[in-house]
Amino acid sequence: MATDPANPHQTAEGAGEEHRAAPRHRVLKGARIVFNGGHSSGEVVIRDLSDTGAKIKLADLWVVPARFDLIILNPNTGVSETRSCEMRWQHGVFLGVRFLDAVDPAYRPH
Repeated sequence: MATDPANPHQTAEGAGEEHRAAPRHRVLKGARIVFNGGHSSGEVVIRDLSDTGAKIKLADLWVVPARFDLIILNPNTGVSETRSCEMRWQHGVFLGVRFLDAVDPAYRPH
């Protein structure tokens, strides 16, 4: 069975086996990466989501900063949620992020 190159947490021996703190759920949610003090941003799609992180797909290939805010949109309610993130890996247009506010409840975004 082949591994998914966009998922570095998957092993060849146990394809699909995950080594995460929290299980991720497949989603298709629109979001925006915001960085550079709010002066730079880019549209993304969240593909997998958990309490501690996410797998994101960029619209185009670009270098993502190590830390940024992720604004998750909810079109049903019009309410958005902002999560502070640290990029853990990037493979082409896919990247994995860890939510910093999930790791340290005392963390406050800038």
